[in-house]
Amino acid sequence: MSTSFAVPVAAVSAQSTTSTIVGIVVAQESGERLAHSVIAVPSLEIHRFVNDSGAFVLRDLPPGSFPLHIRRLGYAPKELMLTVRAGAYDSLRIELTRVAVQLAAVQVHADPPCTTPGLRAVTDSGLATLLTQLRMNGQQYRLLAERYPFVYSQERIVSSELKGGETRIDDVDTVVVASQSPWRYRPGHILTRLGRRQRGELYFNIPTLLDFADTLFLDNHCFADGGLDHVDGSALIRIDLYAWERIKTPDVNGSIFLDPETFQIRRSVLRLSRNPRVSGMIDMEVTTVFQEALKSIPIVSQVLGVQRFDARDKKRQLIAGYEHHRLVGFRFVGNRPGDDK
Repeated sequence: MSTSFAVPVAAVSAQSTTSTIVGIVVAQESGERLAHSVIAVPSLEIHRFVNDSGAFVLRDLPPGSFPLHIRRLGYAPKELMLTVRAGAYDSLRIELTRVAVQLAAVQVHADPPCTTPGLRAVTDSGLATLLTQLRMNGQQYRLLAERYPFVYSQERIVSSELKGGETRIDDVDTVVVASQSPWRYRPGHILTRLGRRQRGELYFNIPTLLDFADTLFLDNHCFADGGLDHVDGSALIRIDLYAWERIKTPDVNGSIFLDPETFQIRRSVLRLSRNPRVSGMIDMEVTTVFQEALKSIPIVSQVLGVQRFDARDKKRQLIAGYEHHRLVGFRFVGNRPGDDK
């Protein structure tokens, strides 16, 4: 006698071993949903923004326990263990705690020598918290540029201030920039000369958000808390930075400014740590202004570069050269943050 069993196909397919987790990220103090927080499960290669309602969905997760990282500007980063049950559909509520920093009065001092660079040399807990928030600005931009590529257009105006006092417009055009710049910071390699080796145009490669999160940049600069400064009518937290003294070619000194409420980067002012061998040039400085592309996600909105020359230099008719970039267009190439499928 033989026996056979018939098992419905639907019953077999329903026994899935993968799981789904839906969740929200909120402020612990108020319960406010934190739009565009970043969640990451590195072991599963998951890195993404939550949507503009603070919600996210993680699908097709294998069973097991995995470290889950959550961060959002203005809040302390959090790590917890995510436990995934086979075939389950679970929910998760993540609460982040606001960062509290005692803000000092503005500090005014000359550039000190940087002899012990890097974050490990920072002993002030308040400054360490500010630098963590600065790195998070850069990390958010990196995730935006890599996972949600975009392009933006800038109006560019090049002008000169002549010895007679008049200003001359040399060029006006529009440039289109991709989210991922090919240039990356290397110590002492800030300047690029295009054209003939000694006479070509000298370009200042501006360290920006990607570099502020880069260990190579952080390890080659010293940092100081500049206090609560006032810039263009706004009170901003100033972080001063200085290039390591061992870097013998031009690098950057300057300041980075954060919003005291959101800890989002608002501007940077960077100048050369050493002057290059350019006849008559006194200094070079670049101011970068940032705005939100989406809530809590910063991008560049303006760049103003200035080169100043010695008025006594008879070989030049100008005493300053200016280059101003202004954001005029922005669009995502594919998905927007929070629109992950």
